[in-house]
Amino acid sequence: MSQNASNPFIDSVDKKRGGNGNPDNSRQMDVTAQEIDRGIKGKAREKKEIKDYIEKCLEDARKFLLEGDTNKSCEIAFDILKDKNVEKHLGEGSIYVLPAYLVLAESYIHEGYKIEIKLRKAEEYLIAASYNFLKYDQPESKGQDNEPERLEITQEEYVNFKTALHKIFSKLFLAQGNYTKSLDELKQAIYFESLKFGPETIQVSVSYYQMGNIFAHKKSYIEADTFYFKV
Repeated sequence: MSQNASNPFIDSVDKKRGGNGNPDNSRQMDVTAQEIDRGIKGKAREKKEIKDYIEKCLEDARKFLLEGDTNKSCEIAFDILKDKNVEKHLGEGSIYVLPAYLVLAESYIHEGYKIEIKLRKAEEYLIAASYNFLKYDQPESKGQDNEPERLEITQEEYVNFKTALHKIFSKLFLAQGNYTKSLDELKQAIYFESLKFGPETIQVSVSYYQMGNIFAHKKSYIEADTFYFKV
């Protein structure tokens, strides 16, 4: 048999795979795979850049909130939520915009302590944040059948989001005068913070101080002092 003769079986298999018997096909497939790989890495890089951008904006928003400039903190939070690039690269309703809702909620709590209309607005943003979080109730999970794949989050990110929600809900309930719910929410936050940092750390001491404030509002001064002494 001539060396140049074709093998009918090989030719048949090659055609089924979309080939034409030309070795250039394998090189073309390699190039395509490389392009796909570059595309995946490019998207991952873009997502990281957007997440870094969000975090920088949130740092500025929290700084303004601490300084009492709630107008500026709300402005930054709204900018994050309305940013089309955030939606494009992280998806609609991404969990990474959850802290923006929390900044809005805390800003309205700060503005409207004991003012019902402001606190209702804060509650609306917390409900929106909770709904956002519920879509990611399991870390590193995927979407269910017939649902778009959800952006993966790490266990640490999951705990951070959950802890932040509990802490801001505690502040809302305190402002509303519901001390029982405020204590319950803060206990949950302290539980997760203690797991992450340890019960006798600086990070948790901030929550101990807030726990003391809640007891002080209840006029339970002995319990308040117990937590103040933990700081």
